[in-house]
Amino acid sequence: MKSRKILVLFAVLIAVNQTNLRAAYVRGQNWADRVIEHTARIQRFGKPGCSGGQFMDPNTHWWILGPPDCDVNNDGYAWTPDGTGEGIIDRDSVAGWKGAGDLNKDQELVVVFDIGLEDYEEIDDLVIRLYSGYKAKASVWASVDGNDFTQIGEIIGRDDGLPGIPGWLCDVTFDFSNRFDQPVQYLKVHRESNAPDTGMFFDAIGSAVVMEPSSCEQVHDYGWRLDSDLFPDCRTNFYDYALFAEDCAQCNDPEDPMCGATDFDALGYRPSCCHGMWQSGLGLVADLDHDCYVNCNDLYVLATQWLQENELGIYPCSIEEHDHASQAGARP
Repeated sequence: MKSRKILVLFAVLIAVNQTNLRAAYVRGQNWADRVIEHTARIQRFGKPGCSGGQFMDPNTHWWILGPPDCDVNNDGYAWTPDGTGEGIIDRDSVAGWKGAGDLNKDQELVVVFDIGLEDYEEIDDLVIRLYSGYKAKASVWASVDGNDFTQIGEIIGRDDGLPGIPGWLCDVTFDFSNRFDQPVQYLKVHRESNAPDTGMFFDAIGSAVVMEPSSCEQVHDYGWRLDSDLFPDCRTNFYDYALFAEDCAQCNDPEDPMCGATDFDALGYRPSCCHGMWQSGLGLVADLDHDCYVNCNDLYVLATQWLQENELGIYPCSIEEHDHASQAGARP
C-alpha cells in the first residue's frame, strides 16, 4: 500500500474538460483505457421504454472508457428529455446488460488501466459510475496481470435508493484492502442476476482518488493542464503556438472520409464518432475544442488562454459534489 498526497473522491466527477486521454489521468483521476474482453450481449441502453440497444463491438468500446460522459447536463439522471418528447439531451454512452433468461445470464466485461490503480491506506481505491434496476447484482473482480482475478466486492441494487432506480446515476466505491502488492491493471464486472429489473449499465470505471500535483510535470501527468498548454511548461505562450501551427488543418473525425480512414487500420477498430475518439484516448492534442478538426476554432481557444499559467498551487482544481452520488450498494 502507498500513501500519497491526494484528495478523496466521494462523489462523481462531472463536467470534465478532457485532455488527451492517452495520459490515462483526466483532472486527477485515472480512468479505464481499453476494453479487452466482453460477452456478446453487452450493449448500450437504447431509448428508454424500448426493449434493447446496440450491442458493443470494438468500434464502440469507448462507451465505457475515459471519464463519465453520459450525463450531459449534470443532473444525475441519464435520460433527461430534450423538451420535444422525441429524445433525450444526455448521451447513451453506457455499456451493460438487461433482459432476463438464459440468453442474458453471465454477462461480463473486462477493462484495462494502462497505468495501474494503487492500493491506498484507509480509503477507497476504485469507483464505478452506473445505474441499475433494484434487483440487480454484479460481482467486481480485480487483477494485476489479467490472469488471476480476486473478487473485491459486489454491486447490489436497492428498492429504497441508489443504485436501483433506472436512469439515476450513482458512484459505487471499493477498497482493495491490502489484497494486491502491485498496481491493479485489470477490472472485471460480472452479472450475477438475470431476472426482470436486474439491468445494470456503466458510465465509467476509474480511481476513487483525485491526485493532487506537486510539480508542473505532475500537473500534466495527472491531467490538470490548460487545454492550450501543448508545450508542457504550465503556461500558454509562443511555444504552444508553434506546436499548434504544426498540427493546424489536421483532422481525425472517424465519420469524415477526408480525415484518413487508413490511419485506423493498425488499430483494428475505428471509434464510431468524434466523441468516441476522445473517450478512447485518440484525440489530437491541438484539437482544443474536441471536434476532431484543428482549425480557427482551436486557435480561438488558445487565444483565450494566452499567457495564462497553472503552475503548482494555481492549477484549476474544482471538485463538485453531485446531488445524486451515493456509495450505497457497495458490499466489501
